[in-house]
Amino acid sequence: MALINDSNNAVRLIHNHPKSLSFSMEDLVIASQPGADSIEAVGHDGAWYKARLKINNSVLLEERLMGINTEVMNRLGQLVSSKKITLDSAGGIYHHVVNLVLAKSGSMDYKYQLSTSKARMWITFEAEFNAIVNEVVTKLVSI
Repeated sequence: MALINDSNNAVRLIHNHPKSLSFSMEDLVIASQPGADSIEAVGHDGAWYKARLKINNSVLLEERLMGINTEVMNRLGQLVSSKKITLDSAGGIYHHVVNLVLAKSGSMDYKYQLSTSKARMWITFEAEFNAIVNEVVTKLVSI
């Protein structure tokens, strides 16, 4: 932690994600520290994620993430309630959608390669997922 708390450093954080999910709030808060340059996660199914935060204030980032998490969860919940996707599918794509919102709102640079199964699901529901990202970004900007 001392390395990533020192703004004189540029630490690249790399770790594995056994469930192949994108970055959690905890991952992003750690990556927002002054000495962290970027964060990468490699999934066990071939997924890969990389982020470089543009917000170096963990309190501000956590506040923004709380709002995004709630909005994304509610909107994915609507897809589950309407039986368009399963609860497991929503859980598997949730962090990715949150991170796309952060990227589209200009809070971070985000690159990724989804696993084959998540990529198939994304393509199937691309319009719905992109609508969620756009709606949450619009709501964030208007606040």
